[in-house]
Amino acid sequence: MAAAEILAVGDTAATSGEVELIDNSGVVFGLKGVTGPNASVWIEVKDETGTWNSAGPNDRLTSAAPVWICYAAPSTIRFRRDAGGTCGVFRAA
Repeated sequence: MAAAEILAVGDTAATSGEVELIDNSGVVFGLKGVTGPNASVWIEVKDETGTWNSAGPNDRLTSAAPVWICYAAPSTIRFRRDAGGTCGVFRAA
């Protein structure tokens, strides 16, 4: 699979579309276009009722921790950026 943009680079609040994780293989997500120390994107997972929930204690990508290696069961996730820090999200190949 080729690398793909999940959330375009920006500095306003934004939420990505849904990302389907369809098998138990590893997937790598990362920040791109980071400017400054305040870039932050939250990782959320969709439950069986359609409610979005925090993914857990390490539930965000930041300027200091810009990569997330995910070994997950089939699920639906999304990325949510708060206003302030400039960044986007990509899925590695």
